[in-house]
Amino acid sequence: MGHSRLLKDFVFLARVLIELLCKSAKSSSETFPISNATLSNRNTVVRAIRIDSSLDKSITEAANKKGLSFNLLVNQILTKYTEFDRVAEKLGFIGFAPSSLKNFLNLISNAEAETLGAVSGFSGHNAKQFANMLVGRSDLEGFLETIKRMEKYVRAFTTEISTKHGTYQVIMSHSLGVKWSHFLKGMMSATLGEIYGVKAEFEMTENFLTTRFAIRHELEAASRI
Repeated sequence: MGHSRLLKDFVFLARVLIELLCKSAKSSSETFPISNATLSNRNTVVRAIRIDSSLDKSITEAANKKGLSFNLLVNQILTKYTEFDRVAEKLGFIGFAPSSLKNFLNLISNAEAETLGAVSGFSGHNAKQFANMLVGRSDLEGFLETIKRMEKYVRAFTTEISTKHGTYQVIMSHSLGVKWSHFLKGMMSATLGEIYGVKAEFEMTENFLTTRFAIRHELEAASRI
């Protein structure tokens, strides 16, 4: 519950910061410059924003707990908002604590979990729209990039993706039990089959799902366009 509450707080802070960037706030709050001191190796801009003193205190305390600078934490919050939260909000995503998700999945069978994965909001043809909104492309590489983006922000699995001579291998690891492995299998199978016409092979354990598939040369070429 603590992690979920902190995540919600960060999303709230991001939304407030975005709103403050888009309009001139007329208050007696202090003005803080967001500099590029800790981001010197990236293309950055210096922008001054006016924030409420209580918001400054909350961000400062969170940054200190994480061992981060104020500037870096704000950049992380804004990055998460632009890379994931803005799309998740439009699609009505609902967050679950890992323990709650695991308990929910334990109420259904393996087959039902796989079916649920196949018809979820980021599976099959839904995945194409989701990838378009999240990473700006819906080809195979876009789908794999979307998986990595979900790994980063949903944190329901970690992935290791490799390719050799047109054969892909996607290893997804997690700690949510075999039902979640079946859910992920349904998601991967439906998306690869319905969108890319690919028949994949799966190896599944309680904490791992390995997906292997080969793509035709013309599909591989198209996915790079």
